[in-house]
Amino acid sequence: MNEFYAADPTCCITSQELRLLLMYFGPFAGRYLAEYPSDWTGRLEACFREARDVERARLTTLIRRARESAAILRRQHLPWQESENWLQNARRLALSNPPVFHGLIAREGLDVDLADGVYEPGDERIAPTADERIVATPEEYVRTSRTLLMISHELHFIDPYLNLLSRDGLDVLSMMFSVAGKGKCRNFVMWARHSALLRVGSHQDLVANIRSALEKLVQSTNLDSGTRVELRMVRDEDRTTKMHDRYLLSIKGGIRFEHGFHKLPKGRMAHVAPIGRAAFESLLPIYFTNQNDFSLVEAIVLNVE
Repeated sequence: MNEFYAADPTCCITSQELRLLLMYFGPFAGRYLAEYPSDWTGRLEACFREARDVERARLTTLIRRARESAAILRRQHLPWQESENWLQNARRLALSNPPVFHGLIAREGLDVDLADGVYEPGDERIAPTADERIVATPEEYVRTSRTLLMISHELHFIDPYLNLLSRDGLDVLSMMFSVAGKGKCRNFVMWARHSALLRVGSHQDLVANIRSALEKLVQSTNLDSGTRVELRMVRDEDRTTKMHDRYLLSIKGGIRFEHGFHKLPKGRMAHVAPIGRAAFESLLPIYFTNQNDFSLVEAIVLNVE
């Protein structure tokens, strides 16, 4: 999950080839294509200079849509040696520690032999999605979601059993909030089932304790002024819309976390997977535009000053 690939700008000779290549990247796939080198788009367009007008128009549309959907992302300050070809440059970054690129897309015929980690366009070794099993630690939650955290203006953390009074939950959220706050996110929304939280004490005690925990979370993550953090505690037991799976959701895409946002003991594993397009399109209105029949029991809102 969350790996970056790089593609030789000369590897696609038709817009159809490029369209098929781009299908393997973006939040719905769980991996991203880096613009490498910095003038990658210009080099790609140069390959289509002699193409028909309609083909060049398709190319322009594909690039624009890929950027809008975050299939293609810029990576700043990556080294490039003009004396070497694309694959030689890219392989150096793929072999660095830690690797900048998880895989490379290139055509045969370059002076570096194809090997593991170097794929041709349409290579069946590239899986449709990059889901994986991880050790359920805060570091691994962040590793698999870092790009989505960084590129999203608004993030929803959906977990019916989200527990802000547990250290195991706070540690994960604190690290994820810190990363997202360094990016574009200025609105954090958490969704939890009220009955799952209301285990000890009264509703008033619960709200007071969670508000205190949220305040500590916000203070520890150094979120920018103007950032909004909200916890929505809802009742869904007797409703048509149910919270069941656990998600990190953005308008760009989403990730399903098998065990929600909790650190698990003794190295226990959790399945992490990108949300497919169809599921994403059904989830987005439920949480982003409140097209649900949840009963909102309590909302705790903090505005960072």
